[in-house]
Amino acid sequence: MPLLNYHIRFLLDYVFISIVPLASRFKFPLDLGEASFLYSHKQPMNDKTPLPYISPEILSRNGYLEETVYPAQDINYYWSDRWDPAFYIHLARAGFITVAMDHEQLGPLLLPELQTEYAVLDWKNLHISQHVQKIINRGSLEDQGFVLAVGNDPVRVVPAIREQFGEDNWLTKDYEKMLYSLCFFPCEESYFRLRVVELYEQGELVAGEIGYTMGKVYTSLTGFSSREREHRNRGTLQLVLLARYLKKEGYAFWNLGHPFMEYKTRIGAKIISRNNFIERWSSSLSQ
Repeated sequence: MPLLNYHIRFLLDYVFISIVPLASRFKFPLDLGEASFLYSHKQPMNDKTPLPYISPEILSRNGYLEETVYPAQDINYYWSDRWDPAFYIHLARAGFITVAMDHEQLGPLLLPELQTEYAVLDWKNLHISQHVQKIINRGSLEDQGFVLAVGNDPVRVVPAIREQFGEDNWLTKDYEKMLYSLCFFPCEESYFRLRVVELYEQGELVAGEIGYTMGKVYTSLTGFSSREREHRNRGTLQLVLLARYLKKEGYAFWNLGHPFMEYKTRIGAKIISRNNFIERWSSSLSQ
């Protein structure tokens, strides 16, 4: 999701540091010491809410999602030390958007999240700004040197994200390894697919993002756009071109995740509740 630094930085403290060596055997709720979203404004999390542990075995329990996870509106994040591509895909199918962190005591952790609200773009609501419309009106984008590439290899986009936002973000080295594993993980054709979107201008990568498709829905994870003056509005152009591509390919809607960033509503995304999102998400998977 380009344009803003929406990466998440977590400073998590274990309140029971003395028993951390037992964590691999006994999974305790992870307490938040301090957490903030690095948006254009801070969105603090509730520092009294522990993060529940989640694993493939827990996620597979009969009724766990419907009876425990989805109704728990006061819980967004979960945590896990299980770096398994199949588990990541299972989480995605359940509606989680998973990020990561390196914990000082526990090491690399996955942080699956179910938001209380989601930014969702339906194609009929796509809004094209005047700046982007001017670029489109100049003539063929190809003749102007623009190329939108949609594939599954993050080798060029990941370094661009790190260059823009630095190393202190949720796209950790272990998460990057997970992305490469997901590139080649066998799935049914209509199931999970890692997607890497790249916008080139005169052969230069000027914007891009990483996400995935699940059934008939595309979900954004993270992205970047060039901050060079001559590349202004290229991030928004990438979003518009991607929306057009997804519509053409028959996707039902675009899950843009967190609703806090203004650029999402500027391109036409609407904010819906978790319950409404899960209903739409589940319906799209059954199509």
